Amino acid sequence: MDIVYFSPTGNTAHLAQHLARTLQSRQIPANLHPLEWTEPGDLDPDGHLVLMYAVHAFNPPRTVIHFVRKLIPDEARTVSILSVGGAETWMNAGASLSVRRILQKKGFLIQQDELLAMPPTILIGLPDHQAQEMISKAEDQILHVASRIQSGQRTAIDVPLKSRIVTFLGRLEGLGARLYGLELRASDACTACRLCVEECPERNIRMDDAARPAFGLRCLMCMRCIYNCPEDAIAPRFSKFVPLKDGYQIDRLLHDE
Repeated sequence: MDIVYFSPTGNTAHLAQHLARTLQSRQIPANLHPLEWTEPGDLDPDGHLVLMYAVHAFNPPRTVIHFVRKLIPDEARTVSILSVGGAETWMNAGASLSVRRILQKKGFLIQQDELLAMPPTILIGLPDHQAQEMISKAEDQILHVASRIQSGQRTAIDVPLKSRIVTFLGRLEGLGARLYGLELRASDACTACRLCVEECPERNIRMDDAARPAFGLRCLMCMRCIYNCPEDAIAPRFSKFVPLKDGYQIDRLLHDE
């Protein structure tokens, strides 16, 4: 079994690791693959593929769509989709629609289609105790996901019309994300460590002639470069309300439990 995950700020990676450990405890080998560094040819063509990703604006991130489009059509292979949003609400119910359509058109069988909630990483953060409660609940849900994978049980999200409308409108955020990238700047605190360049999932960052990060038009607004910068040197010029004031580090929440 392959678990492929896209996790800009660590939430989905944590759940993917939790799922892999749970499956392995049940004698089901599971290989973990960060989506942005994985090619479809790296995966077991005969195994169950679990696709996990953070929800961006009620949709799968562009990086995930690109990956799914590269998967080789297969009329027998089983795929489970686990979307990870900031809340288990009807607004995120359509977050797997576009991925599901692509997979089904290619002939893949969808076993599970689930929505999990983890702490939000933009705009409005939660107090630590609430964030930790969300993480604990999601970990419990992963246990049920593992059981359904083991038994072969199929699940599907009911996507009402209002969710489909929100999902459609959310796609407009893609343009906003691209423009957001042009807002990003590195302050004098930047040490030219190149971490942001190396970790950007869309290869949207390069070093300019002054050895400073320069940001292009492929930004996802995923916050990875901002939150992972060791010097806190990266920030938007105008939309300063988008990143959480104190950043987001799931490891801190896990260690403080």
